[in-house]
Amino acid sequence: MVTDEFDGTYSVKPVEHGKSVLNVQTELFDHLSAFPVSDEFLQEIMDYCAGRLAARSEAKRTGGTAIARRHGLWEVAHVQMFQPVKS
Repeated sequence: MVTDEFDGTYSVKPVEHGKSVLNVQTELFDHLSAFPVSDEFLQEIMDYCAGRLAARSEAKRTGGTAIARRHGLWEVAHVQMFQPVKS
C-alpha cells in the first residue's frame, strides 16, 4: 500500500495476504452496492454506526471523547483536569 504523506514523500507498507485495502470515504458505498452482502452484515454496519453516533453525541453533550473498543463497541471517556491535592 502506498500512502501520500503530503510532504512530498510516500510511505510503502505491505498488505497482509488475504487482506484488502479500501478507502472508506470514497469506495465503501460502491463496494456495498456492487456485491451481494447478507442482511446480517448490513445490520452489523447499522449497529456499528448507531453505536458510534450515540457515543459521539454523548461525548459532545458531556465534554468527553468517544473511544473505539473491541467488537464495534464505543465508550465515552472524560479527562479530569488536574486538581490540587487536599491535605
